[in-house]
Amino acid sequence: MQTLFSLLLATAAAASGACSPGAATPPGDRLTVAPADDLTVAPADETRAPRVHYLRDLDLPEDPQPAARPIVFPPRPKNAPRGTEFLERTAGLSIADRERAIEAELASGNVPSFLRRMVPVRLAARTERGVLARGWAFVLPDYLAIGDDADFVRIPMTPSAAQRIANETKCLLPTKAIVDAVYRDAEARLDPQPLTPGPAMRSNAYFRAHNDVIEAQLSPAPRYQLVAGHKKDGVVTSRLALKTNRVAIYGWHMSEEEPIQPLSTWHRDSYSDYSHGVRLVHPKVLVGGTEWDLEEVMRHPTLSLLVSEEGPMALTRASVADPVWDQEEVRPWHTSDSRL
Repeated sequence: MQTLFSLLLATAAAASGACSPGAATPPGDRLTVAPADDLTVAPADETRAPRVHYLRDLDLPEDPQPAARPIVFPPRPKNAPRGTEFLERTAGLSIADRERAIEAELASGNVPSFLRRMVPVRLAARTERGVLARGWAFVLPDYLAIGDDADFVRIPMTPSAAQRIANETKCLLPTKAIVDAVYRDAEARLDPQPLTPGPAMRSNAYFRAHNDVIEAQLSPAPRYQLVAGHKKDGVVTSRLALKTNRVAIYGWHMSEEEPIQPLSTWHRDSYSDYSHGVRLVHPKVLVGGTEWDLEEVMRHPTLSLLVSEEGPMALTRASVADPVWDQEEVRPWHTSDSRL
């Protein structure tokens, strides 16, 4: 006899649409979604919700690693400013005007070549009774940056700008669980390098200084490897459905289980500083060798365990509405500014 948990999963799988696999119910208390035996449910006598263990707790056989996938940015314009030039051009702008300039450069395709493909990251979750699912997501190998391969700067931005860029490139922003998975699979794990706190944290000078510190940590590592630990990620979370006009951030890992920044929606959605980064995620994931829409997995009653520690997600994208800027954020910066 199937559990209510099984029936819910079967209903969700049956209604999931063209890009989702159909569900089949083999004998016993197992429910399989996908041709492989990659999804199981607890036996019928389990009366409480199963506790979830994520990839750090699993001892799984290696699945075949899929190939990297492209991300669709326009070709980089020939006259596009390099990273240093962009920071110099925008140094005197207000935070609000600089934000618009950041978005315009990224939307035009002014990004390094190593940010034009997405690399695979393992996903897995299990209950106390066994493996629920495993699969692959695809993410940028590093955070969004402006410039070319020789001269670029990793660039913070507000959640609305980040989401609009994600929409333009047909991508999504990560969840907390995906950020953890990225750190777990990273080929280069960098120690976080906090700079002196203060109002200047939002200045171009801090953007440049922190980028220089990261480059020194990475040198001479290859550009296309998966790098993590050097920024806090802008993320999507169900908390934003109730706590609007906020930025959600998480990460800056010191180890797999010790991020400096817990999941937070403390700051207003107009806020970003040098420590923030945006890592885009491909809109498709592989589960048991079958391709699913990531947003569908995020909302799924069971498969959401792969990408969410919050259960099925109430929202899958940040708001694209412009933030309400305060007086400090619309005031131009000057070299003698008290904020520096």
